[in-house]
Amino acid sequence: MLACGLAACSLPYTGPPPLTPEATSATLPVSTAAALTPTPAYTAPDTFTPSQYRLVATLDFAAHYLAVSQYITYTNNSAHALELIPIVVPISDELLTLTSLRYDRGLEWGSHMDASGGLIELFLARPLLPGDELQVELEFAIAIPERPVLLGWSARQMTLIDWYPFIPPYEAAAGWLVNEPTQQGEYLVYESADFDVSIYTVNAPALLQIAAPAPAEQRDRAYHYQLHGARRFVWAASGHYQAETQLAGEQRIPVTIYYFEEERAAAQAALRTAVASLELYENLFGPYPYESLAIVECIFPDGMESDGIFFLDMGYFRRYDGTPRNLLTMLTAHEVAHSWWFGAVGNDAGQEPWLDEAMATYAELLYYEQAHPFDLDWWREFRIEQWQPDGTVDSTAYELPNFRPYVNAVYLRGAQFLHAVRQQVGDQAFYTFLKDYYAAYDQQVAHTADFFALLQLSTGQDLSEIIAEYFADFE
Repeated sequence: MLACGLAACSLPYTGPPPLTPEATSATLPVSTAAALTPTPAYTAPDTFTPSQYRLVATLDFAAHYLAVSQYITYTNNSAHALELIPIVVPISDELLTLTSLRYDRGLEWGSHMDASGGLIELFLARPLLPGDELQVELEFAIAIPERPVLLGWSARQMTLIDWYPFIPPYEAAAGWLVNEPTQQGEYLVYESADFDVSIYTVNAPALLQIAAPAPAEQRDRAYHYQLHGARRFVWAASGHYQAETQLAGEQRIPVTIYYFEEERAAAQAALRTAVASLELYENLFGPYPYESLAIVECIFPDGMESDGIFFLDMGYFRRYDGTPRNLLTMLTAHEVAHSWWFGAVGNDAGQEPWLDEAMATYAELLYYEQAHPFDLDWWREFRIEQWQPDGTVDSTAYELPNFRPYVNAVYLRGAQFLHAVRQQVGDQAFYTFLKDYYAAYDQQVAHTADFFALLQLSTGQDLSEIIAEYFADFE
């Protein structure tokens, strides 16, 4: 641990702070869950104030190097006085150079970093009382690696996902929602926040395009973005993108796909699917929560959801066969649904991944029912039945041996559970519940207990037998 006893710590070193033996453990520090001062004298603020993230980034495209000035305004929305604030760093210590960190109420800070990222812990000289604000400033740089990962580049594209430190959600019962890295799906938990992002580029190709989750304002030789009520801000850059846009729904949401020229027919099909599924989900779940939607053909395998943007493996585009019976169509519908189930309604991806992944998987069925009813049987066989899924829906990202059993339990059994609920309560009650759930937990982090409580309230039916069949920890 490296500590600085100044209110503003600024360290001119060339890499992250050195690790202590304790920091090399596979278990993240637990001090974050205990660093609070509960007292009945405090009450939570009447309204939730989202954190504010101001990010000013300069991308040297040719050197694959990103320099960032980051400003965080964090409000204590809890009923506790917080004496320690953790900052999750989702960037490998081999890639990150942290040059300065300043924060008001400063006492000292320490870091626990390794090849998976880690934590910075801010110890406060004065507790952060309910409703109080904390200002944090960081200066850092990232050497973006040449590899097909969420934060990486290839000859055609650069993807920047989980590229900045952030403050995780805090809950009275659980403390800070910080998970260990996992090879099975996602593990990071994000609080809903507002983003003000400026991206400057140097040594960039003449035809550079940036795919981002909000409309760009170009001025001062930079791209400026405002994104509200989002879990994170992710983006991609390329000199090879082609782009096409269609408007979706009554709100006329611009949906844009960024693709490589040889995949034009597949990209146009994915764009049509995205527009149709967005319009359907607005009817079934509630209003689309962002100003725009971007779809990005990507260099890394599989897909990745985020707020107002998602990524799909170029292999899906290349294998598109001109019909709805393919992964490109199916997973486009899946990723669009994550705008509601991940983006608007958050969850703990490490401990309760079913809350977004099962919901997005079942949304595929809803899409095929409406848009391609003659292909619904194909979807059931291809997506679910051929795998003969087993396992409990409430499996975490840590307890299954590899990705296939994880998908079978969390995604596929989760979709089967939702369909069983729908069959028992009927379509009207089921769709009423989906709208109620979205409205009740928009901008919040929901948990399994919240889901079950609202399901009971919304449908008025006893679903204990179905829940006990699919879930291990149901009581």
